[in-house]
Amino acid sequence: MNWFTNSVGLFAFAALPAVLILHLYRQRHRDYPVSAMFLWLDPESRDSSGFTRRPLQKNPSFWLEMLAALLLALCLSGFQPWGASKVVHLVVVLDDSASMSATPNAPALSPRDATIAYLEEQFQKLGRRTRVTLIQSGLRPQLLCGPGALLAEAREALAAWQPQSSGHDPRSALQFAREFSAGEEVQYFTDHAPTQESAVGAEVRVIALGLALENAAILGARRFRPEGVARDHVSFSVRSFAWNDQERLIRIMINQQVVTEKSFRLRAGTSVDFDFPLPASVGAVDLQLDPDGLLLDNQIRLFPNPDRIVKVSIGLEEEAVQALRLQQLIQALPHANATQEQEQANLFVGHARAPSPAWSLVLPRNPNDTEQAEAFIAGFLPEKRHALMQGLTLQGVVWTRAREFLLDGIPLLSIGDIPLLTERAQDGTATFHLNLLPQRSTLPQSPDWPILMSNLVELCRSSLEGPRTRNLVAGQAFEYVHQGRKDFVLVGANDERTLHSEKLLEVEDLPPFNDYILLDGEAELTRFTVNFADPQESDLSAAESQVFAPLAGTTVLAQQAYAESPIGRILLLLLLACLAGDWLYLGKEKAQ
Repeated sequence: MNWFTNSVGLFAFAALPAVLILHLYRQRHRDYPVSAMFLWLDPESRDSSGFTRRPLQKNPSFWLEMLAALLLALCLSGFQPWGASKVVHLVVVLDDSASMSATPNAPALSPRDATIAYLEEQFQKLGRRTRVTLIQSGLRPQLLCGPGALLAEAREALAAWQPQSSGHDPRSALQFAREFSAGEEVQYFTDHAPTQESAVGAEVRVIALGLALENAAILGARRFRPEGVARDHVSFSVRSFAWNDQERLIRIMINQQVVTEKSFRLRAGTSVDFDFPLPASVGAVDLQLDPDGLLLDNQIRLFPNPDRIVKVSIGLEEEAVQALRLQQLIQALPHANATQEQEQANLFVGHARAPSPAWSLVLPRNPNDTEQAEAFIAGFLPEKRHALMQGLTLQGVVWTRAREFLLDGIPLLSIGDIPLLTERAQDGTATFHLNLLPQRSTLPQSPDWPILMSNLVELCRSSLEGPRTRNLVAGQAFEYVHQGRKDFVLVGANDERTLHSEKLLEVEDLPPFNDYILLDGEAELTRFTVNFADPQESDLSAAESQVFAPLAGTTVLAQQAYAESPIGRILLLLLLACLAGDWLYLGKEKAQ
């Protein structure tokens, strides 16, 4: 029987001989009243070096200090007279997919509630000394409690668990669980039978507690503004995952008020598409489908799309503007508008660099002397990994450059050792030098020129301050572009967190919630939503309830040393009592 749970702590027993040696070689001094100090001075005497062994005084102080050293050694070595006592260690992986929150009709329980009830039965059966490790599956597995948590902590974690994730592979969570199970059984709670039992592991017991239900879901919801229309539209589909035809009701709400309501017949296994125009200048719009098996996919919120339009200002010679067809090209690009005010421009196309923070595309002036121009028809070397060069071929292009034009930055397009297009990034802006004489080149007439300008506008658009989108789906990261370093506060459904970011704030793994708020100090920057849209999780027709035994055959639950014995606390109290008694005794002796 092993009575000590910490073998390293056995070295603490060396304190016993240490106390004994201190008492044997301790020098004792007493105060003697004398009439004159010179009577005791001996100029010939010298102090003896080293320690002198003295008779051991077995007074109460000695016994109290010896007992204190013994108690300290027992505490540090984890003394347990019932040292062989072990407890069951339940290692549990909880499927966090949204289908675990399905709501069947009473008295049936949802898979989540059935999982909690199943675990509670195990807790009662295994006893109060049971230890629990709970792991939540997902794209990034999370430890809900443990490792080796008490039952009270496990019950609290289970009560707070609300599965809402999109479909995902559980194997990463199961691999995480194996780090705590010591090769023994891992229990995986889900609502679907594993498609390949070997994929979850030989020591995994799969406990499926699902219930097949009919369901319908809102999918593909988006808010947009058709070309030439002054109002937003919302479009979406309602898809059936039921085995019977159903009569359904869809509502469109603004500020908690129903503005549109429509009943329709949804045939089994089919979809119905909708497109509704919205009133002008409205904020958030809510789509609500009447309740069914899964409530999470019955509601969608859509905020107005952020205004991420690139304002383009032109400062080129008129001949160059006509040759490049810039006015027509800007009008054709969906996320660009022309502006006459250079101070308001996000992108400036001219013969000189614009002041920060505007981006610039700088071209040379057309030289009067033809000898200052040089033409190329082949041998172009683009930096294909750069986003600006995506989709460019330059086949059959005649490119004429100005010999005296200076290019600054990293080459993106060259011919031999001659750069034709460079990039220089500084202070959150970018300046592109394009050594092109459009009046003497065929690039403006080729398909590559609109592609190049479209790429440039999208690059500039991605740098505009603000949210890149306000309507996300579960699993999509929220991105907010800003300047410099900042601290933000993100307010969610039940919590708020401080986020530190430089230039781009990116938040991943946000649970579905219809009204996230991003704050900069006390100022509200934006609101956004994370909607749930996952056909795999909305399909509840294949859910089942069954226990799949581990492929390894007979397995046992993991064991863990029992650390709740009162012996440790008793030893600590006795140690404190010995130290207090020794202190009192020495104080009393000194007073005498």
